[in-house]
Amino acid sequence: MGQSLDVLRTCDGSDGHDAKMKPTTNATRGSPTWDDDVVVNCAALEEGVKSVVASANRGGARISDEVLLNHELLQYARQGNLRGVSEALDKGAWTETRRPLVMKPQKPDAGKRGNGDEPAVVGMTPIMFAAQKGSVDCVKRLLQARAEVNAVEEDGWSALHFACKEGNLQVCQSLLECKADPALMNIDEQRPEDVADEDCRLERSGKDD
Repeated sequence: MGQSLDVLRTCDGSDGHDAKMKPTTNATRGSPTWDDDVVVNCAALEEGVKSVVASANRGGARISDEVLLNHELLQYARQGNLRGVSEALDKGAWTETRRPLVMKPQKPDAGKRGNGDEPAVVGMTPIMFAAQKGSVDCVKRLLQARAEVNAVEEDGWSALHFACKEGNLQVCQSLLECKADPALMNIDEQRPEDVADEDCRLERSGKDD
């Protein structure tokens, strides 16, 4: 692509859990943030990517444009950057990409149906990141590009779970309008409304009265 490494300044969820700020049994509002928890992992991934790119420049293994483009889409979705998300999609980025730097394929084979046991469920998709960020514009753009609204990651969390957890009501509405399933259960047998922020629940309860 002739791009700089700016797009690789942050990792793409390399261990399947680092990007999720999900509650644990003893979770408190003072718990460490995602940035505190995974700075070492992200730094290690970034150094690894730089090493591979350097190798490519010397004629070794090459990181494809497709990998970089999918990684770029994830980062823009995580940031809530509508322009970046749109440009990446227009260039052909895959809406269901999760960990493009470490997982293959980058896209499914044309005309091939999934067999139900593909390993691509590890990590978060762009729409999950955008929902967690609370970017309704990015969510709508991804839905327009036919992103899978009910995709789940390895713990069974969907975009609607993430939106509810963060109290992003507009995002929840946009997802539900596009047939997000409010009955989806994660591995802890929690539906999206079960993980909703307490303040969000109170607000919703007040509107229902």
